[in-house]
Amino acid sequence: MIRKLRNVFIFVVLIVALPVGVRAGSAGGVPEPWIPVSVQKSADGTEVGVWGRTYGFSSAALPVSIKAGGKELLAAPMRLTGEADGQPIAWRTGGHLVLGADDAQATVSGWQSCDEVSVDASTRIEFDGMVRIGLTVVPQSKKSPKLQRLWLEIPLKREGTRLYHYYPGTWGSAANSGAIPEAGFVLPFKPFVWCGSEERGLGW
Repeated sequence: MIRKLRNVFIFVVLIVALPVGVRAGSAGGVPEPWIPVSVQKSADGTEVGVWGRTYGFSSAALPVSIKAGGKELLAAPMRLTGEADGQPIAWRTGGHLVLGADDAQATVSGWQSCDEVSVDASTRIEFDGMVRIGLTVVPQSKKSPKLQRLWLEIPLKREGTRLYHYYPGTWGSAANSGAIPEAGFVLPFKPFVWCGSEERGLGW
């Protein structure tokens, strides 16, 4: 049985190498080299831009695109997947809207539903690229489904995902950083994991 899952948050930190010659300072209400947050709407969806990266939203609860330095990081949209009443969750097309935006942040509300449950996501993107996602999962009206499994998938492009780092590590050891094996790897729960390359990456 599920009623409501509260206080479920996902933190995403996007890291981009700082170009040579960038100086520290303050302009436009945010510290340099960062720039004010921008919001661009089109027929394809909404793109929120910060210094060196963009986040795209379309007909889903979560971001469908994350670009760093003009390069797409995602192999497919971020998604929730799982099982309800013993069956794989089959999400229907959802939507999104911009709840508010200023120089320092933009907040996008997204939603999606299936026969058993619906999910609302509140995604706050700050000027330095830090993203906070709050999720609320509720049963459909007059239903009491059993939610057996629910997890987040962030499919990353293999060509831009060669290195990893996670926290915590062990003092005096670099075993928590290295090259991702060709066959991939599996970790137990870690409070912070980063995957990427020498130029860009995604941490959560």
